[in-house]
Amino acid sequence: MVKEGFVPGISAEVTVTTTPEMGITHLGPTATSLFSTPSMIGLMEQASNRLLASYLEPGEGSVGVKVNVSHLAATPVGMKVTAKSTLTAISGRRLSLAVEAYNEKEKIGEGTHERVIILKERFSKGSPVEERLKALGLELPEPSKPVGNYLPALLSQGLLFISGQIPRIQGQLKYTGKIGADLTPEEGYQAARLCALSSLSAAKQAVGDLGKIRRVVRVAGFVRSAEGFSGQPSVVNGASDLFVELLQDQGKHARIAVGVNELPAGSAVELEVVFEVG
Repeated sequence: MVKEGFVPGISAEVTVTTTPEMGITHLGPTATSLFSTPSMIGLMEQASNRLLASYLEPGEGSVGVKVNVSHLAATPVGMKVTAKSTLTAISGRRLSLAVEAYNEKEKIGEGTHERVIILKERFSKGSPVEERLKALGLELPEPSKPVGNYLPALLSQGLLFISGQIPRIQGQLKYTGKIGADLTPEEGYQAARLCALSSLSAAKQAVGDLGKIRRVVRVAGFVRSAEGFSGQPSVVNGASDLFVELLQDQGKHARIAVGVNELPAGSAVELEVVFEVG
């Protein structure tokens, strides 16, 4: 959960020069603006975050769950204030810290602060799928428009059926020809990967949020194949591998990979996908 050396007694500090935005002026129009209690607590929290930053594992963060602080002395805005946070106890993912604050002359605050270590992914604004897309440096293509009397996606009883997707980038077909003659199996793998991205784009357009995808149920891969080429499964792995990268165990699915003589627009691969959503 945390790195070696994360033990009670370690501490960190944050020092700032207070600004008018950190002060209060409710004592009257002629009164000196004073460093506010909420600003002091916020500075203490910054010190706690700095303390934790060096020890948490990648993908972990923390949230404050309890604070009990006394403001001991007034500080005019414009003075330097230092907040210090010291780890006092660890109980599973719950951390207890002692916090203090000082201005240039005296201690101005003290108390306790509790935080809980969390997995950032669970509290991300974006869905885990979209966060993993970003981590892989991938973007969803624009959803393709139907070229006939059909729907790009249809939701029925919790299942989202995605119509056939071909490997397009910015509306342009990227891979054409036959695998095993015009294209290599590795290029076919990349083509299937693009088809998988297009299917996710269609899913997002249909349900609004990739976080609603519970799992990939079935993938049907059609590979435009040269005579004698029998490596269709390795080509469709381009889609399967991506789904597992993005959805982990929920990306594993039933599948068929077949060779065909022709596909729409001369595409090298076409993919049909069924997602479970909820």
